[in-house]
Amino acid sequence: NYVELHTKYKKYTILSSLTSIMEKLPKKEFYRVHKSFAIGMKKILHIRLDTIHLEGGGTIPLGRSYSKEFHEIFRKMSFNGTSTDVS
Repeated sequence: NYVELHTKYKKYTILSSLTSIMEKLPKKEFYRVHKSFAIGMKKILHIRLDTIHLEGGGTIPLGRSYSKEFHEIFRKMSFNGTSTDVS
């Protein structure tokens, strides 16, 4: 199991599972949104259908089994300067 961790400046490859990495991250700041992806909530620009658009132009899929819970959490959060546009 390898995890690619993307930061603003660098990409790291870590020998670990995504589940194990998620246990170490702050639960209110990082959420799993797909079986293969987790995100830092402050990096979200907007959500369109089943795609999450991030700062810097990246996109990640929103998994069907994670969608309902993620939308509920995302709507409750307030981001200064970030679109909470959910379409």
